[in-house]
Amino acid sequence: MLSKLVVGKVSEEEFTQKLNQALEELQNQDHEIIDVQYAQSMTKASALILYH
Repeated sequence: MLSKLVVGKVSEEEFTQKLNQALEELQNQDHEIIDVQYAQSMTKASALILYH
C-alpha cells in the first residue's frame, strides 16, 4: 500500500483542485484508491490518499 499527502489552504479552491488532480493522476496510472482521509485546521486542509 502506498500513500500520497495533499495539503492546501481551507478557504481557497486550491486544495480541492490539488486533491482532484492527485486522484485523477493516480487513477490514470491504474492505481486503485483504497481510502482518502481528511483533516482540517483553521487555515489548512489535508488529505491522505491510500492506494496500491
